[in-house]
Amino acid sequence: MSPSDLAGAYQWNYRSQTPRRPDWFRQWPGGNRIAVTEKAAGERPLGYMSPGPRPSPYTLKLSASLGFKWNGDYGDSDVPCIIDVAGNRLVSVGYVRPAYSDNDILTLGLAGALEQLKDEFDAHYEEAERHPMKFCYAVHNFNGGRPGAAKVLENFLQYVKSHPGVWFCRCIDIAQYWLEQAKAG
Repeated sequence: MSPSDLAGAYQWNYRSQTPRRPDWFRQWPGGNRIAVTEKAAGERPLGYMSPGPRPSPYTLKLSASLGFKWNGDYGDSDVPCIIDVAGNRLVSVGYVRPAYSDNDILTLGLAGALEQLKDEFDAHYEEAERHPMKFCYAVHNFNGGRPGAAKVLENFLQYVKSHPGVWFCRCIDIAQYWLEQAKAG
């Protein structure tokens, strides 16, 4: 496996890597995408979000057939929702909304970006007293990986950690929680 294979698996090269045919996850010049990701991360991926996001007509069916539990391609809900895909249950964790990506806020300058994130988080935190809320901040390597933007993220995380009851989680954690709640209720 070459470094470019790994980059393609993680989509760090930001080429469009959206499933366009049924064998997309399995047939790839760099090898099986799932195996490459599992080798690099140390655990099998259980969800998928295309870059952009740009889902195709195959995305949900492929994700369900591979045993994935979540998808991040759809931004049509403030809270996660369960999608039935041919009898399989996938949790749509939604992409960024409500919240931001580094592309949205870095045009405000570093101080403005931090204040925008804090203000938006405060509104979500207050709203979460009434019903579940999620707050996402998507970071791209070509923007958020730069020193100033990384400092904005570091300061924002310190701010958020000062609030009781905030759950820092991965998409799979959200999906598992949502599926458990659906079973219980």
